[in-house]
Amino acid sequence: MTANSGGTPRLSSVLVPTAFGPKRKQICGGVWTDNASLNRHILSVGRLKNLVTDAELGSIVQTIPSAVFGGYAIDHFGHFLTESVGYLPNALSDTSAGPLMFLAGNRKSQHLKPWQTNLLKTLGWSNKAYIVSRSTLVRNLAIPEVSFHQNRAPYGDAAGLRWRDRLFPELRSADGAKIYVSRSRVEANLGRFKNEEHLEHVLRTFGYDIFHPQNHSIAEQVKVYRTASHVVLAESSAIHLINLVCSSTQRVALIQRRPKLHSSIKRATRYFARAQIVGIDAILNFEGEKGVAWPAYRGISTVDFDQILLALEELSFIKPSTTRLKQETLKMRPLDDAAISNNVSVLSRTWEP
Repeated sequence: MTANSGGTPRLSSVLVPTAFGPKRKQICGGVWTDNASLNRHILSVGRLKNLVTDAELGSIVQTIPSAVFGGYAIDHFGHFLTESVGYLPNALSDTSAGPLMFLAGNRKSQHLKPWQTNLLKTLGWSNKAYIVSRSTLVRNLAIPEVSFHQNRAPYGDAAGLRWRDRLFPELRSADGAKIYVSRSRVEANLGRFKNEEHLEHVLRTFGYDIFHPQNHSIAEQVKVYRTASHVVLAESSAIHLINLVCSSTQRVALIQRRPKLHSSIKRATRYFARAQIVGIDAILNFEGEKGVAWPAYRGISTVDFDQILLALEELSFIKPSTTRLKQETLKMRPLDDAAISNNVSVLSRTWEP
């Protein structure tokens, strides 16, 4: 085993494509090296649990001189950002070591999608990247430290923050656009607010542009998020990209659409976000999708739009309305308290004082 000048271990390794059995269970595939302690290190986070068996080692069909190990690639925007790119902050110093090689993280991730390739470029990786499809002997595999991962506690390290600051230096956005990041055009089975168009209509009257990120390139999304002064969004994976690119001058509010916020949203928000992000829970009813593995995560939410607007008023995201029937003002404590009211809470602190 050797190490580069930054201390990243490089050693001869075999990568075997991931295969899946019933109920999405991983049945083979992974990484093999002759260093047991290193194996335990690189395969100890989240989904990285599998070692290659002796039988699989006999299936090597190609040999390449060098590569960088990227962990598992997940075919989901939020998970790709909170898991699959976790090696990048410490991998960028190894771009001369060859391509970035991923293992398939689920049935749908046999090949990198265009949005994944574009996201990697946006996040600083300029070399080739791909998911292992053939058993491959890599004579010198660079294995960076995992900088962040949603299943890792603590969530991140200093390298991740330096990476964020280098790629997305702070912008002052006080005079930028106000945007609402909507889910009204995603497939219904992926989770929506009921009658979200009503909220869009009202927010337009307060000067908000309605933004559907799935209709825009990664570069366009980053530009919109970076230059907005106020961002209100329906709870979605968009929060993870916003976390990376936002500035301390921005105001960000996330409207909860599920009974319980996913832990990855809370962790990533606390770690990456410079801006102070507030969460608004005005759910009146949640009807989970039937027949799915996690019905609490996918479904249709009925929310109290008046309560959301009142919260946005109190938080100075919108100006008090003279045309709308005023309800009793929410009893809210200052933003530096952990809980503002029964339905508003601070998800993160400004990272730098």
